[in-house]
Amino acid sequence: MRKIILILIIIIISLTLILLNIDNILKITYRQDYSEYVEKYAKENNIDPLLIYAIIKAESNFDDEALSNKGAMGLMQLMDETAKEVATNEMMDYESEETLYDPEKNIQIGVKYYADLKEIFGNDMVALAAYNAGMGTVSRLDRTRNYKRRWQRYREYTI
Repeated sequence: MRKIILILIIIIISLTLILLNIDNILKITYRQDYSEYVEKYAKENNIDPLLIYAIIKAESNFDDEALSNKGAMGLMQLMDETAKEVATNEMMDYESEETLYDPEKNIQIGVKYYADLKEIFGNDMVALAAYNAGMGTVSRLDRTRNYKRRWQRYREYTI
């Protein structure tokens, strides 16, 4: 019986310590590099900064010199044409594709691009798909899905 009580006490103390230090544990477990830029531009665009960290992790694993086989560059893996368009629309400085290797510029443009996609598509899931696969691809899939729904309704009425 004493062993059980001792084990329970150890478990309770361990859980208490873990709960008190959960922020520190999360910071160790989940990288938050470039936080000054992520926090700033996420706040400006009303986007959850944790989502931006997740995008950076998935896209480049926090490698500011990442280059995909499709030509996407930097932390948030932006294509030059996309970055130019966002920068032009928002009157941001954008000199050349080399700008995308600047962590602050990459995050600024990437977060704004994601915020635009979220506004266009209305939710995070579709915006994330568009960020990854391209807006055109997601739009085509959405039109196909709508066509299939209309076809199903038509069939239901005619059968």
